[in-house]
Amino acid sequence: MAYKKPVIILLSTDTLHHRYFIKYLEDKNINFFKYIFETSSIKPKFVTGPFYEEEEYKFELKKFFSRFSKKLNNKKLINVTNINSKKSLKILKKIKPDIGIVFGCRKISKEIIDSFSLNVLNIHRGIIKKYRGLDSDLWAIINDDFNNIGTCIHQVNEQLDSGPILMEKKIKLKKKMKIFHLRYFTTLLAAKMFYSLFKKKFFKKNLGIKQKKIGNYFSFMPLKKKFLAKQKFDMYINLFKQ
Repeated sequence: MAYKKPVIILLSTDTLHHRYFIKYLEDKNINFFKYIFETSSIKPKFVTGPFYEEEEYKFELKKFFSRFSKKLNNKKLINVTNINSKKSLKILKKIKPDIGIVFGCRKISKEIIDSFSLNVLNIHRGIIKKYRGLDSDLWAIINDDFNNIGTCIHQVNEQLDSGPILMEKKIKLKKKMKIFHLRYFTTLLAAKMFYSLFKKKFFKKNLGIKQKKIGNYFSFMPLKKKFLAKQKFDMYINLFKQ
């Protein structure tokens, strides 16, 4: 019987690291049927920036797209204000996709989850056994937990970042690394991990290893704490032999 490729939809936001994720996989002949980008986001009531966004953007633009163009196929691109909107649901019901990949958008609703016939997988740039939610790498640094910075791919369910884990990898910090490099390295991991899962033909239900204990939830990190995280990160990196 011929192997049928699954219909994969990416639910995300339009950033450099999400574009790299798409381009890396398309270069490996893994094609998304559509990319649905959310154009609004939940805003905290306290100040979270600006922090290192400008440095991060310049670094990622140089590193991510030395080999790939950052231009996407506009025929595949759909913008929605909210990923859980009626527009999103209507699009998904029409397409009838098999697999959803969630990368960097708000928590998705049960209706959206149920629109996929097989699985919805989330790419979490953090170690969810310890850091669910937002700014996982920064919260690990604040807690002096430098060995728990990485990326996890897990099944999506109704409780945020609590589904069975398919794959988890940690990054190794190196000398001369800057805090604004972390998103680049965790995204490289994410792309390679997803490609590895794809090669294993993970297209069936009930995947992954159930989490024995659900990690603590962390929300947006306030700006003052971000500056403290940067100080801690720089001090830690400076301990490496130059």
